[in-house]
Amino acid sequence: MTYQLSAEDQRYDRALTAATQAIVMLAYEPGRLKALVTGLERYGESFAAFMLAPEVKEVFAGDLHDMYRRSYLFTGTSLKNATEQLLERSGWRLTIQALHRDTGGIASLPWDESRLREVLAEGYELIPAIKGVHVFDRRPLAVEYED
Repeated sequence: MTYQLSAEDQRYDRALTAATQAIVMLAYEPGRLKALVTGLERYGESFAAFMLAPEVKEVFAGDLHDMYRRSYLFTGTSLKNATEQLLERSGWRLTIQALHRDTGGIASLPWDESRLREVLAEGYELIPAIKGVHVFDRRPLAVEYED
């Protein structure tokens, strides 16, 4: 018999893993702890969510606040709301509406929600938290290292 976690348990498991990684990261890097405290005071929960983005662990502690300001976009009330806001901001909704209008309604196709999330994940980091889903642009998080 194979045991499989429910979707809710999987989300909880991922959140617990991320929280554990964050605690370990902060415990061994005092500069990050100071940046976290200052970031929480200035920006609130969204900064704590930012610290959980996988790319952030490679960022020098002194650059965290600047990186946060360049990557933070908004906070949605839910994953669905954050996704809808991204579609609006990116112009996808207008494109679909124009296609629908230009084809007389023939182009009314359903969204593949899982594929849509995959596409959005390529450019955006959506991090669920207590007060909503915090959305970050991945481009400023792409840190390049030179040898």
